[in-house]
Amino acid sequence: MGTAFVDRSRCLPWAMDKPCIVCEENCPLSPKAIFTREEFSTVRDGIFTAKEFRGDTIETVENNLKPTKFAGGDYYCAVEGSVRRKIEANSENSLTISADEQFRNLAAKSGKIEVQVRLQRPYVDIERCIGCGICEHECPVSGRKAIRVSAEGETRTANRRLLLER
Repeated sequence: MGTAFVDRSRCLPWAMDKPCIVCEENCPLSPKAIFTREEFSTVRDGIFTAKEFRGDTIETVENNLKPTKFAGGDYYCAVEGSVRRKIEANSENSLTISADEQFRNLAAKSGKIEVQVRLQRPYVDIERCIGCGICEHECPVSGRKAIRVSAEGETRTANRRLLLER
């Protein structure tokens, strides 16, 4: 068969900071040959100034947030080194975090807040991969897939990396 490898220049979590775990979810092995590592990345134009904190709502000085853009899913709010809190909703000038996850004991009422996306970036355990190709088939990236299975017998380095020389 072969071995799967992740093309980080095409993979949604690696190249575009977009959440995706399709390859891991569809790996048929147990334990999985594809695993993820959780990372947080500040979204583009995702730094705001807090104007007021009201329970589970943070009002921002800026009025340019796209309504519902960060609602639910994998978006979090971090306040000056504080623990991240999941964003449940947002309007043009506010972020609403989970009611059970309010920011407590904030030193500054006016400070910078960051909107971050939770990413689960995939890795392949080449010792477990059987090269079945299900991950490649299910990858949602159009055209050349972000995870591909290389054919058995391809030329590789001593640490099993694919050689791209001809």
